[in-house]
Amino acid sequence: MQDPKFSEIKEEVQSTIEEILKSNLDGKDLESGEGQKLTNQINDEVMKELQEKFKGFKFIINVNIFKNDGGINFSGIASYNPNNDGSLTVKYGNENFNAFVGLFAFSQ
Repeated sequence: MQDPKFSEIKEEVQSTIEEILKSNLDGKDLESGEGQKLTNQINDEVMKELQEKFKGFKFIINVNIFKNDGGINFSGIASYNPNNDGSLTVKYGNENFNAFVGLFAFSQ
């Protein structure tokens, strides 16, 4: 049996994450303490949804929400098997903040 390839599911993974970000963040302004709650909620929803939809992968998810008045830096990793594994960054934002989901997918 051939190992699954992230490149074959990448667009659907991105769409799934975008939908979850939109449903959790539209109309929100990060009140004191709300950012941590939203970050945890988004992380849990993304992991649950991806595990249900995409068998054969292990996911590492990092959710960050930043107010728009700060800077952001990103870094990447090298996958064990670049033919099957992959990564993705999804951005969502409004006038108050930006949210980023960094995802790494590893074929099991």
